[in-house]
Order: sequence, then C-alpha cells, then structure tokens
Amino acid sequence: MNARFNKLVTIINPPTRAPKTSASSNGNGHRLHSGSPVGTGGGSNGGGGDGRGGEDSEWDDLYAASAGSRYRIGMVVLLVTILMMFASLTIAYMVLSTRPNWQAIALPAQLWISTLFIIASSIAFELARRAWKRERFKTSQKWMMATVALGALFVVSQVFAWRELAAQGIYRQTNPYRSFIFLLTGIHAVHLVAGIAGIAYLTWRVRHFVTSSNTNDAAIDAGAMYWHFIDCLWVYVFMLLLFWR
Repeated sequence: MNARFNKLVTIINPPTRAPKTSASSNGNGHRLHSGSPVGTGGGSNGGGGDGRGGEDSEWDDLYAASAGSRYRIGMVVLLVTILMMFASLTIAYMVLSTRPNWQAIALPAQLWISTLFIIASSIAFELARRAWKRERFKTSQKWMMATVALGALFVVSQVFAWRELAAQGIYRQTNPYRSFIFLLTGIHAVHLVAGIAGIAYLTWRVRHFVTSSNTNDAAIDAGAMYWHFIDCLWVYVFMLLLFWR
C-alpha cells in the first residue's frame, strides 16, 4: 500500500531528474559515467551494472503519466469553471423572466441547423478519438479535420441566426430576453471557437508527431472531454431559450 501511495505522489509531483552525464573510457575498454562509481554492485560490463537504463525508462514512464494526469485534471477544472458560469447565467435568466418587460419571441429556425452541425462535430471527434486509440492515425486526423470544419459551420450558422434576430428588432434594449439570447449564444460561441483552435492545433500536432504516447493520448482525451461538453452545453442553452420563455 505504501509503495502504491509513493508512486502516486511521484506521478502527481515528479522530482527533478539528475542530468545525464557523458560516458568516457577508462583505458580498459569499460565505459565510465562522470560522477558514478565503477562497477556498482560488483558486476562486469554488461552483467551486474547499476541499472541506470531501467531507471531512465521508469522515470520516462512516470513523467509521461504525470503529463497525462495534468492534462485531464486541468480540463476538469476548466469545465467546472465554465459550468459554474453558465449556472449563474441560468439563475439570472430565470429570475429576469418574471419581469413585466420580458417579451418572448420566436427563435430563428437557423438555430436548429446549428444544433445539427455541433452534434455532427461531436460524433466526428469521437470517431477521431477511437481511431487514434486503435492506432489508425491517418483516419484520426481526417475526422479531426472534419470536426474543425463542422465547428466552423456551426459558427457561420450562428451568425446567420443573429442577423435574423436583429432583423426582427430583437436588438432593442427594452427586452431582457433579447439580451440573454445574445449573451448565452455569444459566450457559448466564444468557447466553441477556442475549442476549434485547440482541435486545429491538436490535428497539426498529431500530423507531425504521429505516435501513440501517454501525452498525446491524454491530449486527445482532454480535447474530446472539452468538445463533448461544449456540444452538450449548446443543447442545454438552446433548450433553455426554447422552452423557458
């Protein structure tokens, strides 16, 4: 139990590794490491060495696992922060909906098209994630690019919806419902654009560093968490605007 606890602590907060030293010959054909005793453990060259190769491999595994944990923990913290912000906006929305100047209007049909785009993008990214897990890297990259394209189409669709709302006169300051339509959809769009930028970078990264590692796997998992969350968040915002008027 103590060994597992110590390993967990090392993964979360790995100690600083000592720099590797250069090797030199001692004149007898044996390779010496600067600052290291020769023949630690009484072994010969290739027999009972000090096991530094195994230690290096173990440190590499611990560092990669630590990086993966930081990706996932950081993403969870970010998503909780976003969730709390939208929860606060929801409470304000419901309170102001009881005011006399609250005037509900028909939402543009374009928002339904936006919903189809973002759901399709979430499916595409999940296919990309699963292809990556199966080490089908080229297929994964294609689905990531499809996710970026569908996300961009969502943003374009939102712009058309905002223009339609403006044409209805919803821009008037006397209606709090107008303010919340633009506020909720606008803040969501900002987070979605940030997600598009993140997935575009991730696509470039896996294209130039095609390898399955703890770090890359964790980055893709974190990206999937964020994108699926933004997808579900849009469905929630749309349903709130549609049914709580």
